[in-house]
Amino acid sequence: MNSTTSGRLALLKTTCLRAAGALRDPRKRMRAQGVIAETWGQSLLRFAERRKEQLVYVDVVLRLENGVFASGWLNDPSVDSLEFYLSSKTETSANIREHCVRHFRPDVLEAFPALGKQFKAGYYAYVPLAMNEGETHVTCMAKDRLGTLTRFKVPLIRPAGREIEITKMILHRVSFRDAPNDASLGKHIEPALDAIWKRRLEVPKLIRVKEFGNVPSEPACSVIIPIYGAYHWMLGQLSAFAQDPAMSHAEIIYVLDDPNLEDAFMQFCGDYHEIFKVPFKVLHYGKNMGFATANNIGAQYASGNTLLLLNSDVLPSAKGWLDRMLDRFGSIEDIGALGCVLCFEDETVQHRGMAFHTRPEFGALWLNDHPDKGMPLWLAEPFEIKEVPAVTAACLMLRKKVFQEAGGLDTSFIMGDFEDSDLCLKLRQRGLRSFVLGSEKLYHLERQSQSAFASGSDRVKLTLFNAWRHHRRWHDTIESIADSA
Repeated sequence: MNSTTSGRLALLKTTCLRAAGALRDPRKRMRAQGVIAETWGQSLLRFAERRKEQLVYVDVVLRLENGVFASGWLNDPSVDSLEFYLSSKTETSANIREHCVRHFRPDVLEAFPALGKQFKAGYYAYVPLAMNEGETHVTCMAKDRLGTLTRFKVPLIRPAGREIEITKMILHRVSFRDAPNDASLGKHIEPALDAIWKRRLEVPKLIRVKEFGNVPSEPACSVIIPIYGAYHWMLGQLSAFAQDPAMSHAEIIYVLDDPNLEDAFMQFCGDYHEIFKVPFKVLHYGKNMGFATANNIGAQYASGNTLLLLNSDVLPSAKGWLDRMLDRFGSIEDIGALGCVLCFEDETVQHRGMAFHTRPEFGALWLNDHPDKGMPLWLAEPFEIKEVPAVTAACLMLRKKVFQEAGGLDTSFIMGDFEDSDLCLKLRQRGLRSFVLGSEKLYHLERQSQSAFASGSDRVKLTLFNAWRHHRRWHDTIESIADSA
């Protein structure tokens, strides 16, 4: 054992002894609880409070619509003989040990090395459990191999208003090494995340519409642009639109999907409409619904028969781009979706059509791929127009009727990633094809309009969960595309 580990274990021992000795004095007890909570977390705090060894520790229990999501750790290597349950005032769950997902907890093994390096101390589970509306706690009951029963209460946490934080917490312990064959994703993670996001994704009844200038009532195209996290790119868009006569025939719809920006954004819209004189409308509803829902709401309020889904950080490179896309879109009878070339600001490729590939570290999970991404555009093989499996919704043209008949963008992909390829594959099911117009280039400052899920492991885990959901739905279709390539 190295000196760092030894020192941490000594600190744990000293802290727990001090806390246990102070439990009878409420003021000292509160102080000791704070020290233990800060140093070792809530699980070890409960251990010190009870002053005796437990077999089951519960870190968190999330209250969901038809059950709970529970996670914690076990302190008994002979876990096969252990039983533990959660009980509400209405019912008691099945034995959680029999169906929970077990995983390694380095923090637990560092504190309790006697458990052994191969012991999977951590667990999590979605647990169906009926509860009364007013319940704030559940009871955990654990029975060891000798039949000794222990009980303790655990507070219920409601996820409303904390969806992003709690989603990160749930996905933190999940491994995606064999995602396509991992039944636990559908049994535990999916029902928990669906329940967490269900209420947040309910479309608001009141959607406010404000027009700046005289927006065309019979536009050649309705351009839908969601706004979240930042809106300064809108300045570049309006500047480009103002210099392009073709944009006077377009209905420009900004959908504000960030209530934190509302006051400043509306002031910004008024000020810059006065400067650029570009007419546009703003939809706002006081909630963050996500990229898919924002586009779906925009389509609902669109007047044009043709839609263009456009990111707020996509900027034109030349005048007339929208008319040229409309002309080519109208020339292909069985077209479903049309995209264009998207470049980064350094003239390297971001998008020239979407394909699918697998990564062996994720168990042959199908992921979205952007061929040629990062390549200087002048090195990429030129083409006028090309059929592709899918195009990105950063710039995607399609008919409004087709979009609505396909159900719009699927809101079940949390915080985005796969709703555009999902839409293109739904169009493919209907006999419609997707194309990229290689002769038209726009600039895309990728993900600079987003900020809710920062880059890093949290973002990767969320992408992999969405990929798993996409894979489950479209595996056979993607296999047929790959076989015919």
